[in-house]
Amino acid sequence: IPCIDCLSTQSTFVSLHVNLKSPVPIMMSFAARSITALLAAASLVTVEGNAFLRAQPHAEQHVAADAVKELLLSELSLVKKDGSFAVLREELRVMYAALPKNRYGRLDSSVVRYALHRYFVQTRGWFVEGLQPNNGKFNSSSPVEIMKDRVPAFLQSIFEERVHGRGLDLEDLAAFAATIQELVHKESTDLLMEAYTLLDLPMDTPLDEKNTALAVETYLLSVILGTKVSTLKRWQVETVLKNAHRAYPAWPDVTLWAHDLRRAENHLHKPTNPFSGSKQVGTPFPEAATFIEKVGHKFGSFQDHECREMKDMLMEKEHQGSGRVRLSEFYQGSLDGNWQFSESVEYLRSIGALDETDPKMPAVVIPNYVTSHSNCLASSSFYSVCCLNECEVLMTQLERAVALPMAASSLLANLVANMSSSTVDAPRTLPSSLLDRLEDISVHHGGDIPLHGRLFAQWMHHAFPRECPYPHTAGTTNPMTPDEWMAASGDNAIANVEDMSRYISAGSNNTAGPLDIEEPLALPWSMSEELIDYRPYEKSSQEASEGIFRTFLDTFRPVAQLAVVVASGYAIFSTVRPALRGEEDLKLPRYMV
Repeated sequence: IPCIDCLSTQSTFVSLHVNLKSPVPIMMSFAARSITALLAAASLVTVEGNAFLRAQPHAEQHVAADAVKELLLSELSLVKKDGSFAVLREELRVMYAALPKNRYGRLDSSVVRYALHRYFVQTRGWFVEGLQPNNGKFNSSSPVEIMKDRVPAFLQSIFEERVHGRGLDLEDLAAFAATIQELVHKESTDLLMEAYTLLDLPMDTPLDEKNTALAVETYLLSVILGTKVSTLKRWQVETVLKNAHRAYPAWPDVTLWAHDLRRAENHLHKPTNPFSGSKQVGTPFPEAATFIEKVGHKFGSFQDHECREMKDMLMEKEHQGSGRVRLSEFYQGSLDGNWQFSESVEYLRSIGALDETDPKMPAVVIPNYVTSHSNCLASSSFYSVCCLNECEVLMTQLERAVALPMAASSLLANLVANMSSSTVDAPRTLPSSLLDRLEDISVHHGGDIPLHGRLFAQWMHHAFPRECPYPHTAGTTNPMTPDEWMAASGDNAIANVEDMSRYISAGSNNTAGPLDIEEPLALPWSMSEELIDYRPYEKSSQEASEGIFRTFLDTFRPVAQLAVVVASGYAIFSTVRPALRGEEDLKLPRYMV
C-alpha cells in the first residue's frame, strides 16, 4: 500500500519519499490518498504547524433541482433531432428489447435503474451514484437543492409524473441517460474552469500546446485525487504534478494516454493542409471542454488495462479453475511484496468478495473482487470509475440473440456453449452438472428462464467463474470503498501482518479437499431467486406467440429429426425388400424433385 515515509520541507523544496510494494497501483483509493499527502507536503511551505490540506469533495455535492429538470426537458426536446442522442438510443436498444416490461410495454422504476446502471458500467466504467438496486424513490415534492447521489431518483420522479406512472419507453430511457451524462459533462467543464482559474489561463483566448497540456494534467489531477485543487496556488500544483508518479506510479501512463488522445482528436477533427500555409491557432476553451468530456467517456476503458493485469495476477494463484484464490495465497503474495492484495477479511466479506463455503479455507472470488469498490476511482461526485464487468459483454450477446426477457433452457444452454470469454474457449460441451442447474431454474419458474434474475446470474457465474461475479442475495453485502467502509464501521479495511500470517499458516496446515469447478457442490449455489422487477412478467401477445413457437421448435426438433431418419430408413427398406426376397422384377419408386 502506498505510504508516505517522510514529509520534510525546506524553504523552496519539498522532499517526498513514497514506499510502494508494487509498480501496479491495485488499490486506487490508497493511491489517491498518497496524492493527497503530496498536496499536503506541497502546502507545508505556506502553512503553519501540521495544518495539512484536508481532502474535500472536488465538486459541490448539491445541484439545483430546477437546473436538473430544465436539462431533462432539454434532452427530451432533442428526441429524433440530435445525432448524439440517436447514438445513445441505439446503444440502449438491445438491452431494452430484452428487459421485462409492464402491462403498458414499458420499463418500471427498478428496471430503469438496473438498465442505466448496466449501461454506464458497460460503456463508460461509471458506477453512477443513485442507480443501485436498493436505492429508494425520491420522496420530496418540491426540493430546491438535491444531493447528487439522489439525482437519478429525482429524475425518475419527474418521468413518473410525466408518463402518469406507466413506465419509460426506449426514448425516455435514452433521455434519462443523456441527462445524467450532461450533468457529468457540466461538472467536468466546471472542474476545467477551476484549473484554468488556478493556472491563471484565459478562457476567451486559445491556448498554446504547453498551457493546454498543463490545464489537462491539472484537471486529471483533480479528478484522480478527488480534491478541490482550486484552493492551491499554481506552483503547488506544478510541484505535485512533478511528483505525482511517486504516489501513483501509473500517472505517467495516464498523462501520456490523455495527450495521445488529444492529438488523435485534433487530427480527426482539425486536419491540416501542409500546402495551405495555415498554422494551428491554439486550443480554445470550448474545444478543451469537449475533449475533457471524451476523457471521461474513455478513461474507464484505459484504466481497465490495470484491472486486467490485476485479474491475471490473481489467476496465477487461482485454485483449480474455480475463479477463486484461497485467502492464504491471497495474503502470501502481499507479504512477499509482489501484490497489494491486503484487504481485511471483514472488508472482503462486506463487499461480497469472500467465499466462505468452506469456513476452514475461505477464498477470494476473482470477478467479485476485481469489480468491487475497492478498485474504483472517485472521479466525480456523480460517479466512480470502476473495473469493467466482463460478464456484461456475455449478457449483451445473450440479449441480442434472445431479444426477450425470458428464454427456454435449451436455447440458453446452446447459446452459452458457443460463447467465449477471455479465459473460456468456444464451442464447448457444458458439463451435465451445469445443465442440471439450468433445468432446476427452468422448473423453478415453470418453463422459460428470466435472463435478469439472480438464479441465472448465479448460473452464469458457474459457467464463467472468472468473468461473472457471484450474485449474493439482497442485503447480505454492502458495496463500499475502503474509506467509506472504515468510516462506517470504525475498523481497518487493511489486514495487519499478524492476521495475514494466521490465515497463511492455517492454509498450509489444512488438508481439506480443494475446490473443484467440475463438482456441482464445489461453488456455492442457492435457489433463492430475485428479479429486477417485483411484478410477474407479463408477455405481450407477440412475445407470447414467439415464445410458444420457440418452445415448440426446441421441444419437437429432435422428434422431427428422428421422424425424418425413420421415414428415410423405411423408404430404403421398401426399395430393397424385393431384392432381399429374391424377386427378379425390381421396380424402383419414382420421386418428384
